[in-house]
Amino acid sequence: MEARAGGAVHRVALEWSGVEPSGPPTSRCVVRSGFRRLIGSGKLRERPSFDSRLTLFVIWRIVRQMREFMNLSKALADANRVRMVLVLRGRELCACQLTELFRLAPSTMSKHLSLLYQAQLVRVRKEGRWVYYSLPGKEAAPPIRAALKWVDLSLADDEQTAADGKRLKQVLKIDPTELCRKQCRK
Repeated sequence: MEARAGGAVHRVALEWSGVEPSGPPTSRCVVRSGFRRLIGSGKLRERPSFDSRLTLFVIWRIVRQMREFMNLSKALADANRVRMVLVLRGRELCACQLTELFRLAPSTMSKHLSLLYQAQLVRVRKEGRWVYYSLPGKEAAPPIRAALKWVDLSLADDEQTAADGKRLKQVLKIDPTELCRKQCRK
């Protein structure tokens, strides 16, 4: 990236301090934080110009969109996570019900559900010691809704999806408290 400072053009690297900014780097303090090390090192003597701040904003948007896309594709890259998305269609399930349904270790389930949550493919609701998962509704971003629709249309008639549906009916008959006790004993 090039920043114009004092008429000279300096090649600068975007050096964020390890923490992703919470918003676009348009305010002076956020823009300056990105250039903190460069100003201190003497490589950039003046505050970045408007052009460099605009360029910084564009780069931030591109990186953010790429990160969201990568989280989404990473979440859908595992068969178990795709199966979880399909099982959650139109319902809310407790973490212990999902663990029983997929017969996975609680730590493995936690990792899968965490990746789905980071990709914004599931919503989480806590009620006491229970954690419930569901698919996002109309409040989800358009790419998320499109991905969920794509998964649903592509795998609605899949054999594994039908088998999961049958197994889910059996799991739903079991009291969640009993499921939790059973999984805590393991």
